[in-house]
Parts: sequence; C-alpha cells; structure tokens
Amino acid sequence: GKKRAVLLLAGRDLPRLALLDDGEKERAAVSVDEEGSPALDLMDERGVTRVAAGLSRQGSVALSVADEEGRQRLNLGLLSDGSPRVTLQDEEQRVRASLFLDASGAPGLSLAGATQGRLATLAVLGSGAEADPAGLFIKDEAKRSRASFTLDGDGAAGVQLVGPQEASGLSLASRGSRGVEIAADRAPAAPGAPAASARLGIGEEGAAALHLAGQAEGSSARIGVGAAGEPSWTLSTPEGRLEARAGPTPRWSIVDGEERERCTAGLDAEGAAEILFLEKGGACRAGLGTARDGTPYMALRDPRGRSRVELQVPGEGAPHVGLRDGEETPRLWLGLSADGVPEVQILDAEGRPVLTIPRR
Repeated sequence: GKKRAVLLLAGRDLPRLALLDDGEKERAAVSVDEEGSPALDLMDERGVTRVAAGLSRQGSVALSVADEEGRQRLNLGLLSDGSPRVTLQDEEQRVRASLFLDASGAPGLSLAGATQGRLATLAVLGSGAEADPAGLFIKDEAKRSRASFTLDGDGAAGVQLVGPQEASGLSLASRGSRGVEIAADRAPAAPGAPAASARLGIGEEGAAALHLAGQAEGSSARIGVGAAGEPSWTLSTPEGRLEARAGPTPRWSIVDGEERERCTAGLDAEGAAEILFLEKGGACRAGLGTARDGTPYMALRDPRGRSRVELQVPGEGAPHVGLRDGEETPRLWLGLSADGVPEVQILDAEGRPVLTIPRR
C-alpha cells in the first residue's frame, strides 16, 4: 500500500510525525524542537507550508497563515503574559496592521506605512490611567510620536502635534469639566537651556490666561482674567517682574529677583491714588499720591515705615512741608498761605503749636 504517515527521529533525536497524501507528499507535520516546544505545520500540494502553529517553552502561542509563495501574511498569537495579538503582513512580510490587547486588557490597533522610509503608526493604547492614557497615536519612521489624541481615566481629553526632530509642538488639552489649555513649545537652543513656549488656558472656575516664555532664562509674560472678571498681567525677567491688575482697586507692582515687592501703585475704592517705594526689608520708605479729596502729597518714611517728612498742596493751593518725630507727631510746618505769605510753625511733643512765624 501507499505510505501515508512517517514517524522518525530527526537530527539530535528530535521526534517528528509527518502525514502524507495519496501521492505520498507531506501535507502535515508535528514536531518538537530542541527546547521541547511543539509545532504543527500544514502544507499544500506543492509542499509549501501554509499554516503553522507552535507553543514556546515560555508559554507563548502562535498561529501563522502563509500565501502560495510561503510568505507569512496573517499571524495570531498569545504572548507569555497572556496578551493576544493579530498581525497582517504584506508581500514583503512587513507588518502593516496589528490588533492586540496589552497585559492590562487595553485594546490596541496599529497601522503601518508601505515603506520603512515613511512609516506611520496609528494605535489605540493605554489603560486610561493618567500616566497611560487611552488614545490614538501617529508615529514617524523613527517611532517618535508625532500626533496623539488621548483620554485619561478622569475624562480629560488631549491632542498633541510634534514637529520634526521634536523641535516644536502644539497641544490642546481639557482640564476637568470646564478647563482647557492650548500650548505651543519650541525645543531649547542648547541642552539644558529653557524652551520657548506659549500657553492659553481656561481654568475650571472660568479664569483665563495667556502665558509666554522666551528662551532667555526666567523671561516670561502673562496676561489673564480672573474667575471674577478682573484682568491682570505680569512681565518677568531674572532681575524681577512687573505686575498689574484691574478691578475695583486696580494696582501694579514691581518685584525684584528675590521675590520682594519694591514698588507698588494703585487706586483705592474711593479713587485715591498712591505710589509706594519699599526697601529690601519690606518697609515703605517713600510715597506719592493724591488723597481722597484730591490733595497731592509726598511722604518720606523712616526704616520702620513711619512718616517723617510730608509735602502737600491742599485744594486752596497753599503748599506746605511738614516734619514729624518718631511717633509721627507733627513738629515743624513750613508753607505758604493761600495769598502767598510764607509761614513757619513749631509744635511741641503733643503736636500743639508753640511758635508761629509770622505771629497771627
């Protein structure tokens, strides 16, 4: 009769069972390799392996389907960690598409370009955690992520676009239920140097801000509107920053490089304006402004912030200069009356006049 099956020990005593067709051509084979991994091969009439299945010693399982030329075109596998995977290959046996689940159970889909010179991959990845968001990723031939659409476990969505060589990028991200941010970045000019960036965002409470950062260390600008509608802006350099805000009591400030406020100006709720100059220790040493009745004034203060010298021009137009003691009690006044007559007044420790020139 015809030979229909062959059982033999191949090289190094490896067992192999082959099943033959009517023409005694091998159509199926079961074997065990040197590592003890079993395999099953199914061949067509020409002896080309069209289906192959195997189990590795590490526990992974693989099934591949080949075309008439024996080129693998479809692969089904189960990795050693239990992750299933299906891949499709073109005639050059390049992987063009794959469908998989990772170890956490998150599904993924990968699509590759036709040439290695312009490979792009689109994948659905991630467990949804903040550090591993679910999303779609497009990658270039170097497998660098160039575009992504993500969604983390808190429901925050994001879009990111990255330029060639990762030199620049643009991103759009949602923050919580109402917040959103648009950001553009350019890589630093040298390793370790700051990166230029621009960010426009709206917080969950409705506050909006635009933040610009240059490639010079510590240089930035910010303009924003608070949740209550009050606008503000900040200009910063390593040497200090200038801040301003508007509202019922608008004010601006100059802050030095050590975060100490050195100059501030503003209006109170009744329209009185003032400019204050502060020393490094925080004490106000000089002030310039207008009182609520419109009287302009200038005050010089001692290291403890107490007013010691004052210059005023009241509404009737009679200017005068006042000197105060350490308790801010007036002790000497120099001035002109409304009709232009000069006056000098000396006061005691209680602020009572003891001498007036000319005498009244």
